[in-house]
Amino acid sequence: MIALRDHLEIQSNNTSEGSVDKWIENMPEEEKYSWLIKMQSGYPLGNPIKPDGVYEHIDVEKMIYGQFMMIEMVLNSEKPYHEKLRGVLHLILRPSSGKFDNEDKSIEESFQSLIDSMGAAYAEDVFSRFLKARDQVIHEKYAGAIYSTESPSEIVGEDEDEVVSSTMDDAESKLNQNWYFYVIAKSFVNDDITRLSEAYDLSMSTVLPELSYRSQKNRIEETKARFEKTAASFRK
Repeated sequence: MIALRDHLEIQSNNTSEGSVDKWIENMPEEEKYSWLIKMQSGYPLGNPIKPDGVYEHIDVEKMIYGQFMMIEMVLNSEKPYHEKLRGVLHLILRPSSGKFDNEDKSIEESFQSLIDSMGAAYAEDVFSRFLKARDQVIHEKYAGAIYSTESPSEIVGEDEDEVVSSTMDDAESKLNQNWYFYVIAKSFVNDDITRLSEAYDLSMSTVLPELSYRSQKNRIEETKARFEKTAASFRK
């Protein structure tokens, strides 16, 4: 069994064909031998073994909004896969089965050490199961509630006059992406930033139906507005 920390170290150096071999070649002899043993005994990963003291939080609907928000920010980042894996694992594997709470720094640091030392087979397995469960909720059951299902032309409009410059569009897109979940959190507490903790503590079983309702309502209003605009142009 290869530990997650070693698996991630290997993956971080597996950037191109032959890159791991070059990484090994540049090591001191004693380190080289140790890593070769780890790789020979650790791959293929084998069967996942869940360690003691670890609780899986992979059901999106049972999460709180703050937990979900942090997960999505990691997944939507430009980080490489191995960094996303480690970042998400700390948010879906917890030291208790209760509500997500990461305010105790000493507990978080200790638990991160436990995650880093767990078997890579289990880490990859639980991450894969979480992504599948997440997709079923976000992209199927509540499709459109979190992420738009519309094409860019439907969002911007077909009229060339409605399309802004690519530079402005990219800047606005980046801004919206970076602050998207924060804006949603503020909307739950009427833009009162002193109450943001209340928004972050909301259950996703409450958040998802609300966002789904908002999404459908906005689509109806946008369709109605486009229809009225088209109708008005024919009356001229």
